Amino acid sequence: MCSSKLAMDNKKPQETVDKSLIPYTYEEAIEKVKVGKFHYFLLLVTGMCFLSFITEISGLGLIMFPAKCDLQFSLTEQGLLGSAGFLGVTVSAHVMGFLADTWGRLRTLRTMILLSLCTSLISSVSTNVWMLFVFRFLTGVFISGCQSCVFSLVGEFHSSRTRVRHVTMVSLFLPAGLIYLPGLAVFILPLNIETTILGIKLLPWRILMFCNLIPSLIALIGCFMIPESPKFLLSQGRHDESVEILRKVYATNTGNPKNTYPCNIITLKDVGSNLSNIKGLGNAVNLVWMQTASLFTKERAVQTVNMCFITFAINLIAQGTFLYFPIIINNLITFSDQSLSVCQSMGAVHQSTSNRTLEEICADPASLNIQQYEFLFYMGWCFASFYYFISTVINMTGKKTLFISWMAVSGTCSVLLFWINNFYVILIALTMIVATANCVGIMTTFALEFYPTNINAMGVSFVMMIGRLGAVVGTNIVGPLLQTQCEALFFTYGIAIAVLCLLAIFLPKSSK
Repeated sequence: MCSSKLAMDNKKPQETVDKSLIPYTYEEAIEKVKVGKFHYFLLLVTGMCFLSFITEISGLGLIMFPAKCDLQFSLTEQGLLGSAGFLGVTVSAHVMGFLADTWGRLRTLRTMILLSLCTSLISSVSTNVWMLFVFRFLTGVFISGCQSCVFSLVGEFHSSRTRVRHVTMVSLFLPAGLIYLPGLAVFILPLNIETTILGIKLLPWRILMFCNLIPSLIALIGCFMIPESPKFLLSQGRHDESVEILRKVYATNTGNPKNTYPCNIITLKDVGSNLSNIKGLGNAVNLVWMQTASLFTKERAVQTVNMCFITFAINLIAQGTFLYFPIIINNLITFSDQSLSVCQSMGAVHQSTSNRTLEEICADPASLNIQQYEFLFYMGWCFASFYYFISTVINMTGKKTLFISWMAVSGTCSVLLFWINNFYVILIALTMIVATANCVGIMTTFALEFYPTNINAMGVSFVMMIGRLGAVVGTNIVGPLLQTQCEALFFTYGIAIAVLCLLAIFLPKSSK
């Protein structure tokens, strides 16, 4: 009797667990959506945002000579103009990171691209050097929102398995800017146009600045076709909206119905701050301070300082050299029959132009050699191949190994420039020095994985802000040093890069 009762008890059905009530971490939930069509479209849109950032910040450097002939500015003013955009980014990047973490990645992105379009348009019709400086500065202030938001936006739509590669692939659009700008310059700058509209001479360099607006227009349209980061929404307590976005992404990538997405409850450890809850300026400033202080807590301070210093030095070297890259190429072309080194050509040009006025230099057709833009165009394609190589091998080699290897090659090239006098070998070596900018993308992935969601955009923006400060310094000191201390400059590059390789050993480990 007892045994039969026991048998009946064993036949009772076990209680089944409702799978729809199983909680998932965000990392597990984002892994379930797979990588597909949505992510490639997201890569295109955010890439165009990054391209607009590059064209707006670097575009002026390529047209500096014709602009100088039109607006009549000095070498000192040229350095200030070259750093105007970077200075704007430096001033605003911290605020942009704060807005991205509180107001939203996508809302910040849309607003800032629109404002940068307005200021960039005004700068293209500048009538004097200071008007151009002010509006290029304002363009930098607003366009920094692109850099502050795109990496967090892309990174938060990926799991740790694919995040690094896709964030690095966004950086492919940096060399795309180096292809786009010189490619247009080859066709536009030689045009003989001097039409006057509303008292403003519509010269080729102004037309080229108009063309810089095209990537921003495309990026703005694309930003209205993608959703907000579900991780950001989750950190704001908007759970249902976050899940709905993940369902749509899942359906787009897999072709399955939205209701087959298994994650209905998603948990997130980091809770963010909402801008709508801020009452008054004092409250806002306090929140910015608290989020900034979070970057320098006991467990983060050393890594934050290390990442900031490395990014600062990389931008100083890369952006400082890039601004004067067209001038260096033009000088080498001018004395191509004499097989001079970079520093010898700089000295020869300085000697030949020291007794000539700016009007005489501008009147000389040899002063603006269009061939320099052709070489810059080819350099852009080299950069694109470099970035694709990085995005392909970074998961196999690891970020640190790839970073140190790349920097070591660049440092070696900078030292060898003292002895090289072959034009094409010099171009390769200079390209490798400027290509240290590739490593900024790698540094971004370090920051993305190191900072939690509630201060992620702030952390990335802060590191990039200090990096752009390096670009401001570089664009103002590299030009004069090329003319007065050229050999010492490139040897200093080599020493500095060696120090960066040592510091890179102590960068944070991957979250995987």
